[in-house]
Amino acid sequence: MRTTLKRGIGQGAGVSGDGQVAVPLFGPMARYRQVGPPRRSVIKSILRGFGWVVLALVVLGSGIGGGLYLYTHESLAEISQLPTGLKHHIATEIKPITSPSQPAIALVAGYDIRGKTKGANPYAGSNSDTLMLLRADPVNHTLSLLSFPRDLWVPIYCHGDVVDTNDRINSAWSLCGNNGPAATLDTIEHLTGLNINYFITLDFHAFKQLVNNLHGVYMNVDRRYYIPLHTGVSAINLQPGYQKLVGGQALSYVRYRHTDSDIYRTGRQQLFIEALKSRLRTSLSLSSLPFEVPKLVHVLKDNIKVVKAGGQAVDLGELTEYLGLIYHLPPGHLFRNSIPVNDLRNVVIGGADVLQTDPSNITTAVHGFLNPDVRDAQAVNVSLGGRPTTTHKKKSKVRKLPRSQISVLVLNAGRATGRASNTSYLLSQRGYTTKTLSAGKANAPRKHSDTIIYYDFTQPDAQQAAQQLKPLFGPHTVVTQMTTPIQNIAAGAGNPLTVVAIGTSFPGTLVVHHRPKVQPKQPPQVSDG
Repeated sequence: MRTTLKRGIGQGAGVSGDGQVAVPLFGPMARYRQVGPPRRSVIKSILRGFGWVVLALVVLGSGIGGGLYLYTHESLAEISQLPTGLKHHIATEIKPITSPSQPAIALVAGYDIRGKTKGANPYAGSNSDTLMLLRADPVNHTLSLLSFPRDLWVPIYCHGDVVDTNDRINSAWSLCGNNGPAATLDTIEHLTGLNINYFITLDFHAFKQLVNNLHGVYMNVDRRYYIPLHTGVSAINLQPGYQKLVGGQALSYVRYRHTDSDIYRTGRQQLFIEALKSRLRTSLSLSSLPFEVPKLVHVLKDNIKVVKAGGQAVDLGELTEYLGLIYHLPPGHLFRNSIPVNDLRNVVIGGADVLQTDPSNITTAVHGFLNPDVRDAQAVNVSLGGRPTTTHKKKSKVRKLPRSQISVLVLNAGRATGRASNTSYLLSQRGYTTKTLSAGKANAPRKHSDTIIYYDFTQPDAQQAAQQLKPLFGPHTVVTQMTTPIQNIAAGAGNPLTVVAIGTSFPGTLVVHHRPKVQPKQPPQVSDG
């Protein structure tokens, strides 16, 4: 059959009407698939889903972390919150830390009752029960403790003015109107000559909360402690031996003083602090500290106050850093200091027993508190077959001058007659080269409280000599260059390297730190039973 189209247009591939091959306008039919997304592999799908999960967790974690930080920040601000007048008095007494590497000193005051009326003074009607200084040194990784017996007879100060000439040290809490804690802080600063960087107050409830939050503290109780209930004093019932003390038991242990004395109680408190440090390390991991600190803050915020310079709130990083220092504290780097027991005298004043001591004993205790010597702990460790602990990079060693090369002239800037000649004699007994004035009189140009050690900056090693002399004169000592009047006086004594002008605060005795003799290792004593 012929096509009706000439030349065969429309034929697929046949012969045209003219009998010639017709070229088709189109090729064979092509099939097209609808365009869509390429197929993913199963692994890529899983990874993509995992990424969304991670992103969701990051967002959720950021929200939780932000909320936790905000909550902790508000709780820390609440911990630092005190009545306006009281906070101002305390904050002005506290000295700021000038450098992160500088040691920090905190005064911890435990008290027995606190008012719970909102807006009222939280310390109204309370009594201070425990007074202890803590010194944390981030350079040599040490923690020092210094306790004060509550019945210690001392001058009481309130904002720089003496309220009572003398009284028990714990009575400062109830003096000075409604600013008792400020009076306690002022009294401790005058007694020790130390700058305090933090003031921490906690009541008995906070103490028990802290112990219970750590699920108890393990102590080696030295003997039987027993006072039955309903006797009018704090009850206690502890057997001797190593055991776990929960909140109420621990509080009774550190407060006990009925069959020994206040001196033994301060010893028990320091032993408990050491056990608390060990418990903190076993209960918490370093990585969990940022998460555990907010829990502790939440538990303690109603019963503990922490104040620093300017009345500012303690931040989370600050608190975590100090807890980290305690956590990393090497063995033998916690130092317990106290006023020498043999030099404390029990006397009766106003019909009550009190403790009195010579001011030089306070100076000695403060010197040990400020100068913890880790060499003692290392020597004991080595003698028992261990190795010295290393906590920081070694510093370049400063050459120490022999005592015979340190020449010193002593002047009296105080009121005690003969104090300069007596001190010069004590220095000569320790091997120092002492000088005297030809005129015989050794009075400084003016009276002052602190002891000042002048060094002749024109002579080599003079400043080093002054620094080596400084620990002998206690915490109220300043090192500075010679002034023109002092240079003129020194010229009359042969130009010594140093001139020491002892002030009214100098007790008349040199501070000498006796290093304990390391006993040889002994075999254990073992008995049956």
